[in-house]
Amino acid sequence: MKSSLDIVQRLAAITNEVIVAFSCGKDAQVSLDLCTKYFSRVEAYYFYAVPDLSFHNKVMDFVHSRYGITVRKLPSVMLARSLKTHVFRKPNAACEKLKKTKQADLEEYIRQEFAMPNGWIVWGIKKCDSLQRRGMVSVCKGIDEKTRRAYPIGDWSHHAVYQ
Repeated sequence: MKSSLDIVQRLAAITNEVIVAFSCGKDAQVSLDLCTKYFSRVEAYYFYAVPDLSFHNKVMDFVHSRYGITVRKLPSVMLARSLKTHVFRKPNAACEKLKKTKQADLEEYIRQEFAMPNGWIVWGIKKCDSLQRRGMVSVCKGIDEKTRRAYPIGDWSHHAVYQ
């Protein structure tokens, strides 16, 4: 995949360390694998809605055994929204006080957690996933310097990921 290598090489010219947004899915696994080949430091995080699901833990155990990377587990922003909007429980004062969290705020928190204040976050997002993602990846050509996000498999098809 020429364009993905181009994106990774362009990013490697900017930094030697990245953080992978790891969902345990096939796209995230491919992105993580690419990053381990081109960057000297690769970290990963996973947002959970339900902690310690066995099938996700198996994937993270595989990542640790293959790459030596311990995937950091953090509560999902959707979990906080569900609590705030009383999806899982009766309304209470503690839930009302939860702040609305933005993706950019979470990414800054993650950068601080990994001690990479200027760190780049690599996503396994593809243009073929949705129209919104097509626009997002197309506009920045795989590297968004403003948000410090990269999408190395943005041009891949579902079939290419499986291969």
